[in-house]
Amino acid sequence: MYYTLAHNQTELPAVHIANNVAFYIFFLLIGISTLLFNLILLLIIKKVNPIKPNLMFISALAVANIFGGMGCVAENTRKFVYGFIHQPLKTTVGECFSSSPHLCLYTIAYSVFTYFQLAVGLERLLSFYRLGLHYVIFTKTRAKIICLICTSLSFLIPIIIFINVGMNAANVVTGRCRSSEIISQQTLDGNAYFMFFLNAISIMIFICTLSFFNRQKREIRTEMRILQLKAEFRIAKCIFSALMTTVLCQCLPWAIMYIFPRNQYTLFAFDFLGELSSLSWPITALMLMFLHPDLSHDAMKKFRWNSCCSKSTSTSVVYIGE
Repeated sequence: MYYTLAHNQTELPAVHIANNVAFYIFFLLIGISTLLFNLILLLIIKKVNPIKPNLMFISALAVANIFGGMGCVAENTRKFVYGFIHQPLKTTVGECFSSSPHLCLYTIAYSVFTYFQLAVGLERLLSFYRLGLHYVIFTKTRAKIICLICTSLSFLIPIIIFINVGMNAANVVTGRCRSSEIISQQTLDGNAYFMFFLNAISIMIFICTLSFFNRQKREIRTEMRILQLKAEFRIAKCIFSALMTTVLCQCLPWAIMYIFPRNQYTLFAFDFLGELSSLSWPITALMLMFLHPDLSHDAMKKFRWNSCCSKSTSTSVVYIGE
């Protein structure tokens, strides 16, 4: 995880988690499992016909997780190599950036995931504000436009990073290639605070979604609408589970690293929390696969759990209008 968000960035004579090869291997496996699970998720979504707007946004979440997985593999491979090869004491910003692709990969992953998490949250909110309204507003064309806008916004920070590195490529930095040395601390902090803000909005949206669901549950009387409401709520639960995983595995560690100062006693804990955030990428993929009503049946078959689903079928009731 490249967000070393503490305000005290001085060198500390403590045992660093980066010196433990076992941790490198563990988180390298996390990165590989992230790539595997999210590629499977994309393959399962590709089989769904017709594809719904929420599945388009979920596929974007899977792509974001793949970027995060690639960043995790790149970062821990680099650390693993430097565990056996002497790391230079001094280098330049340009050399650091060229040997640290995880900086941009992580930025893209966090940005894409956060924007599309917000988009799918709005889609779920509309689905319970008025049953079937999201099918009217989020048409296939509009969903593609939203995907294009979110993707464009996600690449703003990487572009700023490239400009920043290009302007300071010759500057000498330490061989550890800290993110705050390559990228300005203001850029890192600003992006992190913005991600916090968007995640907070996503949580508020899902709380409102739950409120609208309870209102619809009291008002609906026809059997068709009740079936539709239950199907839509299963999708909402799936997405909310992924959101809470992101909050617990990523936002909470970032908040802890901001609130508490770094020192020689807490360095190990901070670095472990930072690396632990990568666990959200494979976990969210598994949650989306096995909890989403349109994906769970195929997911069980992919993992050869045929005994769990051989006598059941996955159905999704679609109702548009009043």
